[in-house]
Amino acid sequence: MANFKDSEFGKKLKRLCSNRAVVVTVATLMVATLIIVAVTVSANRSKLDGSVTTDGATGNVTTESKDVFNSEETLPTYNGGETEAPTKLTFQLPVSAGVIAKDHDPTIQVYSATMGDYRVHIGLDIATDDAEPVVAVAAGKVTKVWEDALMGTCVAIDHGDDDKTVSVYKNLSKELASGITENATVKAGQKLGVVGDTAILELADEPHLHFEMTVGGISVDPKDYFEADDLATLNEDGAYESGK
Repeated sequence: MANFKDSEFGKKLKRLCSNRAVVVTVATLMVATLIIVAVTVSANRSKLDGSVTTDGATGNVTTESKDVFNSEETLPTYNGGETEAPTKLTFQLPVSAGVIAKDHDPTIQVYSATMGDYRVHIGLDIATDDAEPVVAVAAGKVTKVWEDALMGTCVAIDHGDDDKTVSVYKNLSKELASGITENATVKAGQKLGVVGDTAILELADEPHLHFEMTVGGISVDPKDYFEADDLATLNEDGAYESGK
């Protein structure tokens, strides 16, 4: 036996067996790698094609089919109803008759007869009769009632929309309508008071309502928030004549 192992044939046979073991080992590793890759691909595909759940009672695994590439996006709904765009607030005029005496312009200075100088004018001056009723332009909550040193008796209403729109009424008579206090809820068209002469800054001007609007705390041109037909009544010749 010892002579056989030491013979040339025995040595070749030993090398052949050794090489065959290496080949078998390499082949086994390759097969194992292919199996791992196949399992991984299958698992990833199942995540895309469906969701896997396990029955707690039986332990059975079930798959729900789901096409994630062709599924339609679910649009938001409002108040639990059908999908629709939020309703934009509509505003009515704060007085039923009048003429725009001064426009809103934060850039160009206009002459102030009371102060005898030129200054920018924020908001609208709507010339109308003294004691003309002033109403809320839309439903909302009275957030502030105050006496301004220059603009007289003032009322601010927050209209509760996402844009944080606030309407402000100045130069009102000191006596406001019943129930118009801070935190009071008002309806569109509800009387707030009447046009007065409490605004010292505009005392030399004809009787008028000084009306302002802010959106998100920024002053805006109120005319952009009224219907064109309503604005036309404030610009038509003869629609209002002071003192008549």
